[in-house]
Formats: sequence, structure tokens, C-alpha cells
Amino acid sequence: MVKRSFYATLLLAKAMGNDFSADLPTGFDADQIRRLYHRFLKLDADGNGYISTDEFMAIPQVRANPLAARIMEVFDRDGNGLIDFREFTQGMTLFSSKAITDHKLRVVFNVYDQDRDGFISNADCFRVLKMMVGENLTDVQLQQVVDKSIIYHDSDADGKLSFLEFKNTIGALGAQGDKLGVKL
Repeated sequence: MVKRSFYATLLLAKAMGNDFSADLPTGFDADQIRRLYHRFLKLDADGNGYISTDEFMAIPQVRANPLAARIMEVFDRDGNGLIDFREFTQGMTLFSSKAITDHKLRVVFNVYDQDRDGFISNADCFRVLKMMVGENLTDVQLQQVVDKSIIYHDSDADGKLSFLEFKNTIGALGAQGDKLGVKL
């Protein structure tokens, strides 16, 4: 019921010449949003209009990612444990070839900013890197990597990375946000 209601609204907006994509600051055009909506419907296995943690983790590419739970949290902007279509579309911005690089970097930044305070602290960085390296490094070794990374990239010496410092770090590493994309 929820799905049909939203889809009917989407079609009605298109028929009336309204660009639904303008309502979602994602860089997706109306056709891409329609395709994302079809993908969303497939992922919403129980048909309740939301993607639950279990439904999200059932995606093979997600399940294999060591940051899967963290990515779910970033997509779930209101923190209710469910991803609605708006959250899904905004989260998928990371994969849009048309999205602005700053938006993509903000999504990646938010993966690291676990406590959602607008900064990547030493603890935030440690927890995310621990998810990525698992038991390949001891906690002491990993903490040394985190400490050195924060010190090196913390230009204002406040012990944490702001979005601007993170953005400068990514740029210095030669990473290009416009290369983060998938075909929808």
C-alpha cells in the first residue's frame, strides 16, 4: 500500500511536468530516481515501504563489505533502523556520476563520523578502521596508525578532523570523488 501510494505520487508529479528529482538534492534525474525506486521495491522484501537492517544485509555486495552496518547507519538518517525511499536515494548519491563531489565526500565522511558530531575523532577513526582490518593488526598497531593519521591531517591541531580537513586529505591522496560512481 505504501509503495503504490508513493509510486502513484511520483508518476503524477512526472505527468504534471514536475521534476521530482529537484525535491531530492542528489544529482539524480527523474529517470534515475524511477530506477532507484524500482531497486528500492526489490530490496523491500516484506513490502512495508522501508528497507530494514536484515533486508539491507541480505544484499550480497553489502553483506561482504566490512563496513556494511556502518553504511546502513549512514543511510538511515533519522536513526530509526529503517531506510525509507528518501534516505535510500540520498545515500545512493555516493554512486551517482552526476552528484557533486562534496556530496559524495560527505557520505564517506559520515561513515567515519560515527557519533555524528561533525568531526572524525581518534575513536571514530579507530572503530571504522577496526571494521576494515579486523584482526590483521593488533589494537596497539591500529591505534598507532590512527594517531599518526590524525596528527598528520589535523591542520588546526584540535585532535580531530573536520570535513574540510578530510576533504583536503582525500584530495592530497589523489582520490577523485567523480570516480565514485555506478551505472543505475
